[in-house]
Amino acid sequence: MFRISVILKTLLISIGLLSSGFIFAKCSVEEIKNVRDKALSSYKDRKYEVAENTLSLYYDNECSFYDMAKDSDDVLNSGLWLISDLMFYRNARKDYLGCLSLEDEVYWSWMVSDPNRHLSKVEKALQTNISVCQDVLNKLYPDPKQCSVEGYKNLFAVPVSWGTENELLYEVACIGFKGNEQNLLTLDQRDSPKFQSEGMNSFPRLEILYVNKVKKHNKMGTDEAKWTKEYKLDPIYFLSKSGELWGAERCYWFTIRFGSQAGTIFLDGGSNWCVGGSARNINRVIAQLDYPFKAQVLYETFHSVK
Repeated sequence: MFRISVILKTLLISIGLLSSGFIFAKCSVEEIKNVRDKALSSYKDRKYEVAENTLSLYYDNECSFYDMAKDSDDVLNSGLWLISDLMFYRNARKDYLGCLSLEDEVYWSWMVSDPNRHLSKVEKALQTNISVCQDVLNKLYPDPKQCSVEGYKNLFAVPVSWGTENELLYEVACIGFKGNEQNLLTLDQRDSPKFQSEGMNSFPRLEILYVNKVKKHNKMGTDEAKWTKEYKLDPIYFLSKSGELWGAERCYWFTIRFGSQAGTIFLDGGSNWCVGGSARNINRVIAQLDYPFKAQVLYETFHSVK
C-alpha cells in the first residue's frame, strides 16, 4: 500500500511539473562541454572515428540543433561550438556531405534558424569549416563541361579518364540528370483505365549518351574514308542501398558533377512533394554508375527547409 502511494505521489508531482510548464532541459552548457572535451581527447589520440561518433551520438540522441535553438542563447552558442567541432571531425573522416548537412540544419531549419543569435567567434568557426568541406567537394567533383555532341547540349561531358579506367564507359560521351514527374492518378489524366504506375516517369534517372555505331563513308573517286559516330540516349535508374528503385516519393532537381574515379557522380540540389504540400528539401547524393545496369546510391543527405 505504501509503495502504491509513493508511486501515485511521484506521478502527481510529475504531472504538476509538466502542467506548470517546467521541463528538464535536454541540453546544458556543462554537458556540451564534457562531450566536446571527450571527443577532443579522442581526436588528439588520432581516434578520428571515435571523436566523430562521440559527438554524433550526443547530437542525434540527446541534443539536436532544434533542442539547442529552443533553449537560451548560452546553450545555443555552446551547442554551435559542438556542431563546429562535429563539422571538423567529419571533414577529417572525409564525410563532406555529413559536414554540409550540419550547415543545412543550422541555417535552414524552419522556425528555429536565426544566425542573429550566433556569437561572432562561433559563427566564424562554422563558416570556416563549411568552406573547407565545400572546397574539398568542389575539388573532388569539379564543374563539368557541356556536352559537345550536337543536339545534346543539355548534358555534360564525362571525364576522359573514365573510359581509360573502365572499358565499359569508353563509349559513354555525356550524362545528364532527368527529374521525375508525379504519377497520373485519375482516369482523365491517364491514357487508359489502369491502376499501375504510368511507366517509369515517376523515378528520377540519368540520361546516358553513348556511341551506338561508327559508320565508314568513302569519298567518291578516292580511297579516303571518313568515320562518323552515331549516338543513342538510354536511361539508367537509381537503386537504393536496399536494392529498390530510388526516388519516387519526391520530385527532384539536381546539378550533376563527376568524380575522378570512374562512374562516381555527385548530385546537388533539392526536392519537393510531387503531389500536395509546400515543403522544400535540400538533397545531396553520391552515386556510383554501374553501366549499363544501374546507378547505385552510396550516400545521401536530406533536410526539410519548409
